Amino acid sequence: MASPVAADLPQEIVVVSGLPRSGTSMMMQMLAAAGMPVATDDERPPDPSNPFGYFEYAPVRRIVRDASWMEALTGQAVKVVAPLVRHLPAQHRYRVIFMLRDLEAVLLSQQRMLERLGTEASPAPGLGEGLFAAQQASLRHCETMPQASLLRIHYEETVAKPLRAARRIAAFLAPWALDPAPMAGAVRPPPRAPA
Repeated sequence: MASPVAADLPQEIVVVSGLPRSGTSMMMQMLAAAGMPVATDDERPPDPSNPFGYFEYAPVRRIVRDASWMEALTGQAVKVVAPLVRHLPAQHRYRVIFMLRDLEAVLLSQQRMLERLGTEASPAPGLGEGLFAAQQASLRHCETMPQASLLRIHYEETVAKPLRAARRIAAFLAPWALDPAPMAGAVRPPPRAPA
């Protein structure tokens, strides 16, 4: 099979976005397994909350003041947390894969991660509503970006039927030649909570 990224393929950046704990790391794992180059620096190592890695790229955190680094990411996938997608530079073209997950599950996953880190803080009142508002604002921005196309992927559906989700993703990212089989094979059910 030919390399999935070549000169005759779209000069676009694949952006994986969503709320924290919504499945963005899993999506990056799926793309990497299918042969998509991914931008990651491994500064944040795997841990019990994300045993297969976070797939983060440190320059994303400074995108508000400096996005010059994005020029080098054409033909690659990069994870950009939902609140930061509005800072994507207008001079580039994007294919955005936006991860959606049940908000109660997002909150529970965030709480468990904090507990693993030794933080016993309870969720702040109204946090769920705030997360929903942030998610919807980010989605609206993606929908109105003239230089972007958008694919919504539901975390729960992907875990339940990974091959179906992988085929949708591969079709969305054509003509990149991404194989749905290894993409689906990268989907792993979330770890069970201790009894």
